[in-house]
Amino acid sequence: MIELSLFFNLYNILSIKITALFYRFRFAMRTVLNFILFFLTLFLLSCSSSLDPDYHIEDSLERLPIETLNSAPKSLTVDGIELSLKSDLWRDFMPISPPDGKPLIARIELRAQDERALPEQLNADAVWVLYEDQVWGARLTETQFEHDSTRLVKVARNGPKFGPGENATVVVRIVYGDESYLLRNTGQDIMQTW
Repeated sequence: MIELSLFFNLYNILSIKITALFYRFRFAMRTVLNFILFFLTLFLLSCSSSLDPDYHIEDSLERLPIETLNSAPKSLTVDGIELSLKSDLWRDFMPISPPDGKPLIARIELRAQDERALPEQLNADAVWVLYEDQVWGARLTETQFEHDSTRLVKVARNGPKFGPGENATVVVRIVYGDESYLLRNTGQDIMQTW
């Protein structure tokens, strides 16, 4: 009988100790797991593309914040001239092109609303194309229709392979003298040539 009583006492003492260790271990494990989950969440948030768009920017061009690009005006008056922006975006899928098409081309055209001649100092030097959660920025280096003083037509080539058949937003930087302005065109279709 004494042996049985001693056994039950030993059993009770061990079960209390094991239970205490279990609860202490469980609390420690919960703390460690919470710590791991917290840092994993921070890591995933830092990698999230919705917080930081994927930029494709030429080396010589600054990376403007997406908020700045999205808040650019859709109309602009410079030196008393109201400017209008027309933009074209396309990718070439002609038979000589790679199977997934050639890179994006952006063409912008600035005109005065009243069709008068543009000031000689007026220039467009950069373009940004906003597509989904990506931004392409490039210098406008190629000029077309140089002898037509009523419009300024510039082109940027070798962009990413956005679209086609999707909408994008085009933002152009206009330089006039020492001042620079942004002008935006939304809902621009990315076309394709066959």
